[in-house]
Amino acid sequence: MPGLHTENLTKHFGDLVAVDDVSLSVEAGELLCLLGPSGCGKSTTLRMLAGLESPTDGDVYINDEQVTGQPPYRRNSSMVFQEWALFPHKSVLENVAFGLKMQGLDKAKRHEKAREMLEVMEMSEFENSSPPDLSGGQQQRVALARSLATESPVLLLDEPLSNLDKRLKEQMQIELKEIHSQFQRTTIHVTHDQDEAFTIGDKIGIMNEGRLVQVGPPREVYNNPKNKFIEEFLGETNLVEGSVTQVVSDGVVADIDMQESIRIPLQDHNLATGDTIHVSIRPEIIAFNAATAEVDSVRADGSHSFSVTGTVENLLYRGSAVRYYIDVGDISLFVEQTVRGSSVDEGSNVELQWKATDLVCFDQTGEKIQVES
Repeated sequence: MPGLHTENLTKHFGDLVAVDDVSLSVEAGELLCLLGPSGCGKSTTLRMLAGLESPTDGDVYINDEQVTGQPPYRRNSSMVFQEWALFPHKSVLENVAFGLKMQGLDKAKRHEKAREMLEVMEMSEFENSSPPDLSGGQQQRVALARSLATESPVLLLDEPLSNLDKRLKEQMQIELKEIHSQFQRTTIHVTHDQDEAFTIGDKIGIMNEGRLVQVGPPREVYNNPKNKFIEEFLGETNLVEGSVTQVVSDGVVADIDMQESIRIPLQDHNLATGDTIHVSIRPEIIAFNAATAEVDSVRADGSHSFSVTGTVENLLYRGSAVRYYIDVGDISLFVEQTVRGSSVDEGSNVELQWKATDLVCFDQTGEKIQVES
């Protein structure tokens, strides 16, 4: 049975619909990352799950018990806040033991349990320290230890890594995944960071404008985005807009401003001549080589493989990778190579190759069209 689920969860703030008819299900022991841009409703959803906000409509269930009207302390859930919400005047040990005190455990038992959690978090040596004396990563571990100590079956995390620097954030992502694997709590982790969601989540739920747009395992969501918003939000891509110039037996021919039209094999589409089509050319599907000769148009063979020559207009060093911005006809595409593999400079002609079957396409409403594999 689900560890947590909601039915038609809705929240209005005056005329603003912050959360709109969200129904989700998280299996016992599963970690779901709620992902979306700022203001999409993900933190408001989490606060309704925790009992910190009352829904305008809909219900919350934990272990099949309806808890919609119950206060936070009766919901058998625990929450870690973005700012960690540690008590600065209490020691680390007292912070971790606080939830156990609220549960009525005597001092000896709650301190024993708190010390066990600090050992798990490798924070035993700091039990007498004050939170303000700790680093951001250490404070985050204390907040997690406090939530885990209560043994609540549901753990709610509201962007707990957002205040950490890049390196520490990446380290804590791995640690969070390991902690979840060890304790197997039903967990909802709110984040706006795509890399974080893909690293941590068993499943990802993507929200936009208050609605839950798509839920699934990370690979499924990335490989099969439901609409154009998800494709744009989940990762950087070359998203170009074109026009259907011809409908053919196995798909369409589209003009995407690359000197010549390209043929795209599609399944079960309703496109007609003149319709808009959005084409995502992900950088990882593009083969990138220095051009041996200038080519003025796109070349296509019978297997829907394309080759086009463009000019490197800009390049940007991104750590171990180099991103090349390449003018191809009237559009610009970007590709990346490792610094060691980099061999071309600005102004160079380069040849780009990809297969049409690797493209991701969307109709004029933004809904995905299945490309023939």
